[in-house]
Amino acid sequence: AGLALTGAGMVCLEWWSYEVLGVVGSAFGETATAVQTVLVNFSYFMYATGEGIAIAAGTRVGNALGAGLPVAAQRSAGMAVFLALSSALIIVFPLWASRGTWVTSFLQGEESFVLVSRCTPALILFLLFNSGYGALSGILLGSGKQQVGLVSNLVACYLIGIPMGLTMSFHYGHGILGLWWGQVWGVFLLFTSLSIYIMSIDWKALAIKTRAELESDGGVEMSEGLLEGGFVIEDS
Repeated sequence: AGLALTGAGMVCLEWWSYEVLGVVGSAFGETATAVQTVLVNFSYFMYATGEGIAIAAGTRVGNALGAGLPVAAQRSAGMAVFLALSSALIIVFPLWASRGTWVTSFLQGEESFVLVSRCTPALILFLLFNSGYGALSGILLGSGKQQVGLVSNLVACYLIGIPMGLTMSFHYGHGILGLWWGQVWGVFLLFTSLSIYIMSIDWKALAIKTRAELESDGGVEMSEGLLEGGFVIEDS
């Protein structure tokens, strides 16, 4: 139950940050609200793209750890982050190259075009870091470390990113652009901190712990295998 609650909390915190963008963006007028709606919905699209990678990462990492294969788990984690960032780059490159003209498919008016052009660099950085974070969150779910993602998300986005965005938007008068730069800083800190944490994981020790927990729960029986802990642990 604890793992389920922390996992759900980690996902909900990310979704709620999108809602904050949408709600607060409505305070800056009709044009800003329309632009913010388009930008947030584009972020939803990117989130859906990365969610498949996150689910696959969680499944692969969890299965590898449960099978006593720490190297496979580590490689799956690295590949998930690589695929997430690569797919994000493929999607955001046309976004950058269009210099904001892509929004004309959804909105009309020079004011909307100018506002989107100003927000596009922040949007691109947000999408890149957020895609990487999506893969990292899947890795955390697969390795049973959801509480790390929950706390990191709370600190990086809600204690740093969102307050910074609100300050830039209202105090310094940057409007929705300030909101997006606040989100960029929040998700950058989140991506960086979780990357450092995952790179520091002792995958062999985690695999041993996972198998021991499975045995204690009666889910598997340890088999005599290759050296470590009485069950199969592949060579690193």
